[in-house]
Amino acid sequence: VELASVRVDGAARPEWRFYIQSLRDDHMVSIARGPPADAVDALGGFTATFRQRDVSEEQLREGHANPEPLFSMVRVEDLLPAEAREEVLQARRV
Repeated sequence: VELASVRVDGAARPEWRFYIQSLRDDHMVSIARGPPADAVDALGGFTATFRQRDVSEEQLREGHANPEPLFSMVRVEDLLPAEAREEVLQARRV
């Protein structure tokens, strides 16, 4: 569900879309979708992951038309490499 909009220096930025999803336990998450070229990344690590930095208006519209995937809840240890996961689980048992 799109529930927000943005203005920069008083100017509406309709090329940006914001989607809000409910998680569990009264938590919410907001996802912003906009032109990749607008990304500000002082260190360059984030923008280095972009497959394409400049997109056409048509590509942006197509991206906005795609449904926002639902979040999956995972435990922190599920994100760790196998060798670190066991260490975390052991520490929790102590």
